[in-house]
Amino acid sequence: MINFVAVSPLISFRNGAPRHRGAFNSGFQLCLGCGILIAYLVNYNIEKIKGGWGWRVSLGLAAVPASILTISTPFLPETPNSLVQQGQSRKSQENAAENSRHC
Repeated sequence: MINFVAVSPLISFRNGAPRHRGAFNSGFQLCLGCGILIAYLVNYNIEKIKGGWGWRVSLGLAAVPASILTISTPFLPETPNSLVQQGQSRKSQENAAENSRHC
């Protein structure tokens, strides 16, 4: 299975204006690092739940963002590279031209 957490935002960055791609990538890395820190803190506190429910709550909470990313992935726009792989080179050129107009 593809790691949607890494792939979905990167596809969006590729279609963005080139002058903003660095900021998008830096923001993504910052949010990812903050999310990891928050996950550690939440799991540290959830571990204290009695009755063996801690791991179930932790797993359930981890499924929420994973589900959101998995459900939203099919709605991402096509990239020129994916169109070429599908044999739609003409549409790929139009898509690339449209992306370059946003610069």
